[in-house]
Amino acid sequence: MRRTKLPVGSRRRCVPTYASKGQKLVEWLVKERELEPKPCGVDVTDEAGPKGRGLVANRNFAPGETLASMPVHVGIGTPVETKSGRPWNLEMASQMLDERNAGSSTAKGREPWWEILPKDNASPVLFEFTEQEVNELQDKDTMREARLMREMFETEAEETISDSNGLSWGFEELSWASSMMQSRSFVTDGEHWTFPLIDLCNHDFEPNAQVKSIRSPDTCQGLDALEEIAAAEGIDPGPDRFALIAGEDGIRAGEEILISYGNWPNDVFLLFFGFVPPHNPHDAVVLFNSAEELVEWVVEKRCNGQNNAQYVKQTAQALEDTLGDDLDRIVVLQDGIDARVPAAVEEMSKLMNDEINALALVFKRCEWLLQTYTTSLEEDEDLLHTVDLSSNKQLAVRYRLNKKRLLQSAIRNLSGVI
Repeated sequence: MRRTKLPVGSRRRCVPTYASKGQKLVEWLVKERELEPKPCGVDVTDEAGPKGRGLVANRNFAPGETLASMPVHVGIGTPVETKSGRPWNLEMASQMLDERNAGSSTAKGREPWWEILPKDNASPVLFEFTEQEVNELQDKDTMREARLMREMFETEAEETISDSNGLSWGFEELSWASSMMQSRSFVTDGEHWTFPLIDLCNHDFEPNAQVKSIRSPDTCQGLDALEEIAAAEGIDPGPDRFALIAGEDGIRAGEEILISYGNWPNDVFLLFFGFVPPHNPHDAVVLFNSAEELVEWVVEKRCNGQNNAQYVKQTAQALEDTLGDDLDRIVVLQDGIDARVPAAVEEMSKLMNDEINALALVFKRCEWLLQTYTTSLEEDEDLLHTVDLSSNKQLAVRYRLNKKRLLQSAIRNLSGVI
């Protein structure tokens, strides 16, 4: 669906900051890395986005016009399935650190890129939060996921460091570099890539730009190749390139250039990108992590807190055998319930020879989940106005507050139909 064209001044307008790092980055890309178009129509600004840095157009761009493009060799990339078997973010982080610390001419040539990267960790929950700060999230599913991801990273990081051939970087540097890679990369053609300048774009669910992989006719065939090249105006189809393209409404001079990081729930934004969007229409709360957890809940409610573990496992297995085994992470959404719930409840009713109301089940589960949080929605709202609230705790409070609002909204909506 086409978005309504925004009137002049309706989007956030930013004044470019000609700080030496941003200007140096653009000049380096233009002079040494084949940045197109020339002159560059993009400036780095320190006045955009929640983290204070982004990109702004310095002239008007027509719909589909190229804002910036560069050959793929300018970036850092790796296949999703890495040759080393390491997670892709660790593989890319190792590449970055090896190059940055090796003192080679290539490493020195990339200094404008290294210098503009933030010094703070981009994924504080995974790499910086104390155990107490993880507990501040209050959402049991997210806390479990964060701890699991941290344990996996620590194990893989130790192996990566031991294989680093004595190069001068350790766990803290690897954590930082991994957070840079996972929060600034794009997936294209089965590979993860990150690119200087383009990686400074901030997120919006209604973006005015998009990123695109432009394949050379020498590396792809047929109509798809022609369509890829024709879709991005102003690019000379030479070697494979990565481009930032103006959206269907174009971009006016002074507007911040915004892309979408994806239609993810807040869990992904928190863990991978290190922030929580203020109004996320795609957020969700996990009701049940598995078919077994769903069955266990129903059995307990029908047996006054008692359940037979063997019966629960058998019923859950029968449920998966009938509906398939994709019953993980059943959620409640902003605008309704998980589409898998009605079918699962209908099948459980048959297996248990008992009529179960799907909406009533979700209603009761939402009420129960809301009670598992150790602070109320109102208390969290008051906390956000506390002057001395640390940045990590503020992030945790914003995250759990949105989950509580979603649950409260679901309870309110369901109460009128059950």
